[in-house]
Amino acid sequence: MISSARPYFSIDLPGRAIAAVAGAMLVLFSLAAAAQDNKASPPAREAAPASQPGMLDSVGRWFKDSFRRFSSNVEGARDSFSAMGDRAGGAAKDAADAAKDAAAAAKDATDALARLPNARVVEGRARCTVAANGAPDCRQAAEAVCKSKGFGSGSSLDIQSAQKCSARVWLSRRPPDPGDCEMESFVTRAVCQ
Repeated sequence: MISSARPYFSIDLPGRAIAAVAGAMLVLFSLAAAAQDNKASPPAREAAPASQPGMLDSVGRWFKDSFRRFSSNVEGARDSFSAMGDRAGGAAKDAADAAKDAAAAAKDATDALARLPNARVVEGRARCTVAANGAPDCRQAAEAVCKSKGFGSGSSLDIQSAQKCSARVWLSRRPPDPGDCEMESFVTRAVCQ
């Protein structure tokens, strides 16, 4: 059996590229340092500046500038996330306020219904007729539910709709085609007077 054993000191292709770049930079730094040392010294009469910026100073400035830019970018991202959190908190507060308003509206509607004289909510089941436009017309069904409970008139409170299909459609185990089934609606609760 032939196996491709890797030597103990193997470096993959990206690792070799990194090593080559690091070696080249080391050579450049060495040459720059040697060039600075071999410069002819100025004549003794002229006063030499205290320090002349060299290659290492330039690299140091580059690192400082890069770090400054990086820290300003991090600061900007932190501000951006903070603003996003503030907006999310505001949206949650608005949603909570809307829920409170909806609960108050439901309570007000229930209180108004309870104040109606001789009004009762009754349960029953009566099929709604189909109007000319195909929508359910549940006015007569609500009246029928109220009359069955001994009231004179009423209006629908809850309507339940269901799809009525033949057994052939359900036994075929396929989705019904348009026209195979019809929608039926029933009044299940009504407000009666």
